[in-house]
Amino acid sequence: MVNLLDENGTMIVTIPIGENPYLDKMLAIGCLKFSETYAMIKIGRNWWQVSFEEAIKYKGKNMKIVIIGILRKKTTKIKGRTHATNYFKLVRILMIMPSKNILIVDSDLPFALSVIRSLASIEYNLHLGFSYGSDVFNAFSKYCSKYCKGIIFYPDPSYAREDFLNFFEKLAGKYDFIIPLSEKTQLLISMIKEMLEEKRTLVPIPSYDTLKIAVNKVKMLEFCSRIGINIPKTLVLTDAPMIDDVVEKVGIPFIMKTSTEIDIPPGPQHRYFVFKKKPVQEHFLVAFKKLRKHGPVILQEWIEGTGIGASFIFSKYHKVIAYFGHRRILERFPDGGPSVIAESYLYPDALKNGAKLLKALNWQGVAMVEFRLKHDGKLYFMELNPRFWGTLPLAIASGVDFPRLLVEYYNSTQENNFLYSIQKKKYL
Repeated sequence: MVNLLDENGTMIVTIPIGENPYLDKMLAIGCLKFSETYAMIKIGRNWWQVSFEEAIKYKGKNMKIVIIGILRKKTTKIKGRTHATNYFKLVRILMIMPSKNILIVDSDLPFALSVIRSLASIEYNLHLGFSYGSDVFNAFSKYCSKYCKGIIFYPDPSYAREDFLNFFEKLAGKYDFIIPLSEKTQLLISMIKEMLEEKRTLVPIPSYDTLKIAVNKVKMLEFCSRIGINIPKTLVLTDAPMIDDVVEKVGIPFIMKTSTEIDIPPGPQHRYFVFKKKPVQEHFLVAFKKLRKHGPVILQEWIEGTGIGASFIFSKYHKVIAYFGHRRILERFPDGGPSVIAESYLYPDALKNGAKLLKALNWQGVAMVEFRLKHDGKLYFMELNPRFWGTLPLAIASGVDFPRLLVEYYNSTQENNFLYSIQKKKYL
């Protein structure tokens, strides 16, 4: 390399440790010699200068390590530390890549805080997005107030669809990433995803055509059945049936639920009813009509068993970047609902079927596929969350930082080989 330099010329070389075994060996045995050698390790958010020997000790401990070599054609005597310090400052400048500008849409959602904390801890330039009239408490969390660069308010997509789209069209090119966190905003932003990405603003969500299927529970059940994934006995109705017909076809107990969750409060009597015993026709009709105003009603056999989740990140090129699994221990409501206690748990059939489903949908971005593992060992598809999910903190605590991995590897063309392990954690 010295021959590439002019007289008194200088070359700065950075070598990341752990990326190239051959270079690591060359450094360790002293075959790569520089006029000056520095080493830096990243601990938390900060880079620290250490000796070369210390840096080698940290190899393999899940830390970022960079060796910086300064090569000169003609070595001159360095007086004091001023000259070396100036070079070190230059090296640090060269190492710092421009920070990504990221807009988090729906920052008022409960699980948004985990996304914000994850990305803020890496010191990305975060802006938080809220619809007019929404709760902005997340903006005042420790991480948000310290690291977030600003807050923006946008028209409510439920009431001002065109204004919402016009607002986000004007943001094209101003952010490296726009990350919508709810089905409602995802669906609309996916309509202009192609235009935004043409202007270098990545939107890590699926296409509009894919999301139209993903947010519709009826279409998802049909899709799963078509590709060979188990679903419970199911009726999809627009007209109120006789309760005897329902019991004959799906059995007792059964669950009755809406075909969408957009703009419907969570929990029983809003999104679903569970009947453990045969109800009287009058009570059944009251429940049916309440759900029917949101679209076709789904009636399914009740699967007794354990809730299993399989979570994934897919790249822009439909490749699996990361995955995670969890098992529900306690749910918020007696008849289901979000997890109150869950634990990290990789169930092979759930991961296999979840990946199969999302690949068939040409997925991009994050998703969590919910299954129910019946006591007889049979696995049933329940629903798809086409976004970040409530137990996201469990995944992050277990070593799979979904928000960070999404931003860092969304453009990856490589498939994950499904070989890594996770830390055993519980979520409360």
